[in-house]
Amino acid sequence: VSAEVVLKLKQFHAQNMGNTVWALAKLAIQDFHLLSAMSAESIRKLGDFKPQELSNTAWAYAKLGFRHTPLMYALGAAS
Repeated sequence: VSAEVVLKLKQFHAQNMGNTVWALAKLAIQDFHLLSAMSAESIRKLGDFKPQELSNTAWAYAKLGFRHTPLMYALGAAS
């Protein structure tokens, strides 16, 4: 499933990105390949994120213990 998601990330809207990473965290799915791809795509689309999507994304990465420094800095700047 994650390989399909990675292929379709460019089609995801900000809400799709936030919801997907939130769901991964709720289910404790640590798919580092998917999270890395989502991090890069989230940075590209961060201007479209609403406050809820920003907070869901930050929470999810923290919950999973996945460190992506460029995304964390970008989230902080967008807040």
